[in-house]
Amino acid sequence: MDQDFDNAYVQSWNLNLQHQFTPFALLVGYVGSKGTRLITRRNINQPANGVRPYPALSSSSPILPGTALANITQVESSGNSSCLSFQPG
Repeated sequence: MDQDFDNAYVQSWNLNLQHQFTPFALLVGYVGSKGTRLITRRNINQPANGVRPYPALSSSSPILPGTALANITQVESSGNSSCLSFQPG
C-alpha cells in the first residue's frame, strides 16, 4: 500500500437548458464528471530488459530466504478520470 494513499472522490455536474418554440421545444445539456485519487495498481517488480528489480528475497530473510519473487503489486491513489459531454435534445 502506498504510504501517501488518499481516499478517492468523484465530482459530477450538469446543466440543461430548455426553451419552447411553438410548435416544438429545444433542449440542450452539458454533463461532466471528474474522478480524483482513484485506486490504481502498479507492478513494482516489472521486468526491465528481462531482469526483475527484486528477483528474490534476501538469503538472510527470516521468512523463506532466497525465495524467487514474481509480481509485486502496489496499490496507489494516483488515478484520475474525466468525462465531458454535450447533449443535444
